[in-house]
Amino acid sequence: MAPYEAAQRPSASLAEDLTSPTVWREVGCATCKGVVALESGMIIVSGIMAVGPSSHDRMVELARTVSTESLKEPGCRAYGLWADPDVRGRFRIFEEWDSQEALTEHFGTPHFAAFGSNLGELELASMDVHRYIDPEVEDLF
Repeated sequence: MAPYEAAQRPSASLAEDLTSPTVWREVGCATCKGVVALESGMIIVSGIMAVGPSSHDRMVELARTVSTESLKEPGCRAYGLWADPDVRGRFRIFEEWDSQEALTEHFGTPHFAAFGSNLGELELASMDVHRYIDPEVEDLF
């Protein structure tokens, strides 16, 4: 089984999830409501989400909307979902945030809530999304 097919649910302890590199695993992040942001530097969210092939076009629409609106948020440096050219229905998620506080605020926005609720209409096959806290960033070339 490929890693993106092995989606996991958050642990019983949200505090434990917030200190692990795999905090965001719940569709719509319903468990994140009311969370007090941790002190940290830049946050990167990266992973794979897969929907059934028949849900691909609807996912593209949802991704376009949530990405466009999220990029307007304070603290959002990058935000996108990109379709895998070889596997219909599989998307790469990548986000950069100034801080955990900015990411937590994002979870409470109307466009993120709409994205999460609309996922219920789709054939969500898997989600494997991770949070990287204050990574060291250097130019590649």
